Amino acid sequence: MTFGDVAGREVQYHEAAEPVPGPMGFLMGLAQSGALERQTGDLARVLGRPPATLRQAVAAALGRTGA
Repeated sequence: MTFGDVAGREVQYHEAAEPVPGPMGFLMGLAQSGALERQTGDLARVLGRPPATLRQAVAAALGRTGA
């Protein structure tokens, strides 16, 4: 698991017992539907550079480099 690997410790995941309201619930619904699986070059074009990987984003959020 990326979060645990980068953090250097075990990270537990718990499924939400009830639907999550608001924008986060909407995004979770999109992810579960598979709508976010399609990859395009759109984000790279908007950013003007390749997007970060999940590992890079987690490392940056944790203040770690070279992960």
